Amino acid sequence: MSYQVFLDALHPEDRQRIHAMRPLLESGQLVHHEIEYRVVWPDGTVHWIAARGSANYDADGKPISSMGVIFDITDRKQIEAALRQNEERLRVALQASPITVFTQDRELRYTWVYNPTPAFANVDLIGKQDADLLPAQDVEILTQIKRQVLETGIGTRKEVKTTQKGQPQYYDLTVEPQRQTNGEILGVICAAVNITRLKQTELALRQSETILKAFIASSPIGMAFFDRDLRYVYANEALATINGIPLEQHLGRTLGDILPQWAPIIEPIFQQVMATKEPLLNQEVVGATNPADVVRHSLVNYFPVCLPDGEVIGLGVTDLDISDRRQAEEALRRSEEEFRTIANAAPALVWVTLPNGDNIFFNDRWYEFTGQTQAEAAGYGWTETIHPDDAARILPNWQRCQETGETYEGEVRYRRYDGEYRWHAFRALPRYDANGQIEAWYGLSIDISDRKIAEAAVQESERRLRRLVESNMFGVAFGDFNGGN
Repeated sequence: MSYQVFLDALHPEDRQRIHAMRPLLESGQLVHHEIEYRVVWPDGTVHWIAARGSANYDADGKPISSMGVIFDITDRKQIEAALRQNEERLRVALQASPITVFTQDRELRYTWVYNPTPAFANVDLIGKQDADLLPAQDVEILTQIKRQVLETGIGTRKEVKTTQKGQPQYYDLTVEPQRQTNGEILGVICAAVNITRLKQTELALRQSETILKAFIASSPIGMAFFDRDLRYVYANEALATINGIPLEQHLGRTLGDILPQWAPIIEPIFQQVMATKEPLLNQEVVGATNPADVVRHSLVNYFPVCLPDGEVIGLGVTDLDISDRRQAEEALRRSEEEFRTIANAAPALVWVTLPNGDNIFFNDRWYEFTGQTQAEAAGYGWTETIHPDDAARILPNWQRCQETGETYEGEVRYRRYDGEYRWHAFRALPRYDANGQIEAWYGLSIDISDRKIAEAAVQESERRLRRLVESNMFGVAFGDFNGGN
């Protein structure tokens, strides 16, 4: 094969490099050579060749021949190229990831480190041990993990905590034995993923869950979560008290298991809320739970519990026991009814006002006496029945009593339905709340017109008698029938 044929067979990228070696061979500067180059075969495929040889020279130093061997190393080159590609991919992947990769010898000295943690980014780690970098308690744990791998030859994966520059750092640590081709363990190769943010998030989540559980557990409102099969997944103590069943007996059981008498009524509501994904709020439920002879009043909310994608995973229920409120309302209603009955039975005008004097109640006798309607008497409308001569006298006093809380009492003339003014003696007392503030005024007015007429008649008789005595020139003497003076 001529040199030109050989040169033409070379890969274009290698041709210049190989041709540049010829002057060195001819001048005797390159007696022995070991080179690699590519050759393009007639079928167009490219093969890598490794050539080793020596040049022979004559007495004048001119090359006369060259002897050597060549090897086809295409497979090896392909493997090396694939390895370099994989190494580059690994380098790029590690560079963009939080993974730290390192090797340590059997004495656990660092022999290679890639992508060190920020705390050690500017530290020369090669030759150092963990004891040179970390607190003693961290070193003890890490050494135990790595020594176990060295002794057993079995890799492991652990979650570890270290302290770096005073700050806790958490890692997902993988440790594998590093072996020679004969299987001898040279050290360990480790990969550490920083999971500090994940741990902080988990810690915050656990704290939130703890707070939420404590909040729900101590809430006076009954709370429960049912799965799609309408089984209790969670319930709090308040709900257990309302149901009259121990809390531990709820979980995993259905409403029908806990309150069979209510299941036919409530379970269709559960199904409706989950099917429509629409909550049903402020539903008042009245009936017995346990024991069966205790009737409870509850204000219940039903709402679907959905994942972010809208999938319904169950149902939430809140149950506010309003039995005490309803009992108090019933007691108040009865008390008000009793008050109205007594007020309407009283032979007097009975009235109640707000602290500012606005009327909120008159008994029936007031409306019968004055002829006013409720609308006409409301607020300060009742003052229209006061005699004009009395209004200027008593209304300022009424204002003063509202401000001071003094007993409001006196006499006044009210206009009757037929236009006649009748005298009334009135008295009103304030009622105070727990804070000492006036809540209302309660008053009573009694018709004293007949008494007023009688008093006027007596006064008129006295005046007549006095005039008679004063006009009698002979005088008047009084005595008893026994002759006494």
